[in-house]
Amino acid sequence: MNASGALPHLQPSRSRGIAAIGAGHMGIDHIATLANPAAAPRWHLLHVCDLSTGRLRLAREMAPHAALHTGDIDVLLADPAVEAITVNTPSAVRPGIVLRALAAGKHVLCEKPLAPAPAAARQLAEDIGCLLEKRSAAGQSPLLLTCNLFSRNIPWLRRAHDLIREGAIGQLAIIRTAHCTPKWKDPSRLTRPRPEGHTLHNCGMHYVDLIRWLSGSEFTDDATCRATRFWGGEYELHFMAQGRMANGCAWDLHNSFCYTSLARDPRNWSVVECIGTRGVISARHDFHDARFEVRGPALTLDETFSYESKQLSRYYDDFACALDTADLGRLPRIMDAVIASEFSQRLVDQALAGPVPNFGDASTFSLSS
Repeated sequence: MNASGALPHLQPSRSRGIAAIGAGHMGIDHIATLANPAAAPRWHLLHVCDLSTGRLRLAREMAPHAALHTGDIDVLLADPAVEAITVNTPSAVRPGIVLRALAAGKHVLCEKPLAPAPAAARQLAEDIGCLLEKRSAAGQSPLLLTCNLFSRNIPWLRRAHDLIREGAIGQLAIIRTAHCTPKWKDPSRLTRPRPEGHTLHNCGMHYVDLIRWLSGSEFTDDATCRATRFWGGEYELHFMAQGRMANGCAWDLHNSFCYTSLARDPRNWSVVECIGTRGVISARHDFHDARFEVRGPALTLDETFSYESKQLSRYYDDFACALDTADLGRLPRIMDAVIASEFSQRLVDQALAGPVPNFGDASTFSLSS
């Protein structure tokens, strides 16, 4: 392991062909990564598909050598040079595309959530299982698929995970995490639709997954969640959840897009703290710099790194290595994404079932200017 918490990889065997479906808000970040040989040296971006000609024009600027498609995806699925498909469309159409890609014999990387609702995500996982069983029974080669739960891509969180397993802070007892960020300083946000649901499902599932991954245990029914509404907006909620894992580890989570949104100088509150019987590991970032600290009986660290968003280059490098070894390694399995979706939505439902006090209204935005 190097200073940033990265694990050594096998020597690259070759560049692999990949097609990107979806060039929207997240999709364009994936395309930019795959089109950059320095960021994704193991991949050759062959095709980009999106229904929007405007988004394809932007993709063309980033990936001038990729073929562009606005219609059906059959062309790229039929291309034998394409080994993998990265699916970064709106969540409503992800299940169908994932199944078509697997049926065409392609490995798959998929953005989260797998589907707009947890029930659809679980159904997708079941359909994937049936499809892969049929491939196996027919003697066809196995396929790998993963979902971008990006907390697992981040080097210092991987390092925290490994140090916990090594006993660097004794027995893990408590995980505290928060991801609260400012969003648009615009009253139109109060009525803006959110097709992937509330913040705690759409964004917070990353941190639900992080708690489960770091603890090495499963969630229990011992969990509560409350919400506070801001400005009367349907989706402008700050969620506060806490509970206990099956191994006894306690956890708490704060998640919102309301935090300091109307401040003159907004700031981000993003932190993970792992409290053990013999020490503490903490990691925090402000979207510019990340700070990683360890206070244990045999190890003291206080390191700062440049923050690199979702670490997509690591995500794609890990998947290329997974294809080399036929093993996903650290990458999430599809059921990890299903569990994160189900549990985060369960917390949302619990919070909304009780009273949700509201603070402020649309006029608050004019007062902040």
